[in-house]
Amino acid sequence: MGAFKVDIYTPAEIIQKDLDVESFAITTAVGDIAVLPDHASLVSKLSEGMLLIKQSKEKLAYKISTGVIKINKEKVLILSSFVQKIDDLKNIEFKF
Repeated sequence: MGAFKVDIYTPAEIIQKDLDVESFAITTAVGDIAVLPDHASLVSKLSEGMLLIKQSKEKLAYKISTGVIKINKEKVLILSSFVQKIDDLKNIEFKF
């Protein structure tokens, strides 16, 4: 499976830029979605919830707040008013 680039921003800082990702799941206004390579283009509102990221050798988890996500073939852009990294991944399931 190929990787794609993800940028994550808040108004206060750049959380990640050009992050190589194999897949991720995120909470949108209409529910959780999983994003894989070659996902259809999409713009959606974000809701408070989780951003779970799978990389080739690592998993990342973040708490997110409201915002917007833009997915296209070149890159995924996540703009959220609040993003906090979760360091303890023991109780988090990555089902995608």
